[in-house]
Amino acid sequence: MEPKTRTAWNKTLAILNRRVQSEKMLGQKLQKKGFGQEEIRSALTKAKDYKLLDDRSYAEMLIKRELRKGYGPRRIQTGLFSHGISQPIIKDLFESMRLTSKENQEERLREVAAKKSSQAKTRDSLKFFRYLVSLGYDSDVARRVCKITQEGDEDV
Repeated sequence: MEPKTRTAWNKTLAILNRRVQSEKMLGQKLQKKGFGQEEIRSALTKAKDYKLLDDRSYAEMLIKRELRKGYGPRRIQTGLFSHGISQPIIKDLFESMRLTSKENQEERLREVAAKKSSQAKTRDSLKFFRYLVSLGYDSDVARRVCKITQEGDEDV
């Protein structure tokens, strides 16, 4: 291994030692450090070969973190795109985790609404609706949860 490649590899290890990264983000960080495309490609390939770099497991970790924060599929998908995760990986993970099902979204939104019950039961239902949609949930699901919360009837 030539010195420049070894240096890119060492920098890759140092970055990954501090925090898990996506392939795109790690490549960008190495580029900012002044490494050439070939050196970066070599370091990223080696990291993948050693299973230190895996966009799928990174995306799964991000999804779980965002779900704990109460975010919905749209917001999570936007975040994954910004981290450089490919559409096929996102689609596969969303399907396997059932993130796109309306029932799953409604269940998660009911949990969020329960935490925000004081705001939900006030007269400002539009503000509450906007809040739910801003979390990344479908508007029809947010509207249904708002209606259920406002009426206090779980069978609506």
